[in-house]
Amino acid sequence: MGHEMADGIREELKAALLSIYGTLDDAAVALGMSKKTLYRYLTTKGKDRVEKVPLDFVLDASAHLSQVAHIDLDEIHRRAQLRLSVSSARQDEYGLAARKTTDETGEDLL
Repeated sequence: MGHEMADGIREELKAALLSIYGTLDDAAVALGMSKKTLYRYLTTKGKDRVEKVPLDFVLDASAHLSQVAHIDLDEIHRRAQLRLSVSSARQDEYGLAARKTTDETGEDLL
C-alpha cells in the first residue's frame, strides 16, 4: 500500500470521526486515546505526521466506526480508493490543461 493510499485512509478515518463526533477532541475521548496521538495518526502533512500509523489503531478506529456508524474498514478503504482516483483524474486534467497545444506559429502540437 503506497503513501497515497495510506494518506487516503487517514483522511477518510478523520472525515468519518469528525462527521460523527464533530471534533477530534470528542473522537479521541470516544476512542480512549489522547487528542495529540489521534491528531498525529490522522495528519497527512507537516511535522506532526507520523510516518507509519499502527495497524492496531486503524483496526480499532474502524471497528469503533463500524459499531457507531456502520462504516467498516472495507468502506473506509473504498472511499480512500475513490478519493485517490478522483485526485488522479484531476491531476490528469490539469496536466492536459497546462500543456501547450500550439506552437508559436499556431500549429497544433497534439
